[in-house]
Amino acid sequence: MSEENICPICLRIMIEDGKSVDKHHFVPKSRGGLETTKIHRVCHRFIHSQWLEKVLEKELNTPEKIRATEEIQGFLKFISKKD
Repeated sequence: MSEENICPICLRIMIEDGKSVDKHHFVPKSRGGLETTKIHRVCHRFIHSQWLEKVLEKELNTPEKIRATEEIQGFLKFISKKD
């Protein structure tokens, strides 16, 4: 299994071409970000429901920084029990 098949947010396996995968700009596109990374759609939606794009650009622009936040800890615990 390659790292490409692991969501960098929840660290669970992704079905590469499934409907559950989105492309996320760790530096938001609206803030000049060009690179995308595949992550689970549910993780993507959670990220954008919690933080403004300005915060994502300046403070939470890597998966490690996002996983280290208090806001995501409950979500990661919840999602780790899901398929």
